Amino acid sequence: MRSQRRLYRNQGSNPIIPSGLLSYHNFNDNLLDSVGDNHGTGTPVYTDGLNGQRVVDIGTDGGDAVGLPNRTLAGRSNVSISCMFKLKSNVETQFYGSWYGPNTCIQLKYSSNALHCWIGGATTEYLNFGAYTFNTNWHHLVFTKTPTEAKIYIDGVQFGTIKASTNTFRSGTQPETWGFAGNSVSNLFLDGGAIWDKPLTQSEITEIYNTQNAGNELI
Repeated sequence: MRSQRRLYRNQGSNPIIPSGLLSYHNFNDNLLDSVGDNHGTGTPVYTDGLNGQRVVDIGTDGGDAVGLPNRTLAGRSNVSISCMFKLKSNVETQFYGSWYGPNTCIQLKYSSNALHCWIGGATTEYLNFGAYTFNTNWHHLVFTKTPTEAKIYIDGVQFGTIKASTNTFRSGTQPETWGFAGNSVSNLFLDGGAIWDKPLTQSEITEIYNTQNAGNELI
């Protein structure tokens, strides 16, 4: 197992972690939640990723999605989801979601050359953030939601359009997952999956991107 790396501030010894972190999976040859008890399940394949950091290989030619038994998003309207990702093929690919069906609370995905998010709550919201050019490079993704709007950031920069979103995430019966679930597929590498109980600010997103893009873990 590779040694876990941290990035520290120039002064003191506190890692750069915005407040409100609910779960964090570094996928360093395990599915442990580094900040809580939402440890993952499944049989993903581990491999070397960005700068030699260990990552999970999920999808049609990789391993299983990573199931998270505690439904972190349920009942929330202020959240952020972030991860490093690398698409392997130009197919519909889910970054984070829950089982497809009436109990679905989220499907954050790449599909039809665009980035989308399906949010299940009091209503059904399907948000199309705009066209995304397929490529096989490593990128950093952040999805943020408030009680009134949702945004996506790629590599620290706001992507596409801001979408109106008034839903509170549904309290479904199925686990949330990193990777595919239900009738959604995935074919990607993932690293550093994190969920916060608030919408991250631009400065926080920039700091997280710079940390993870350098091949360092938040924890």
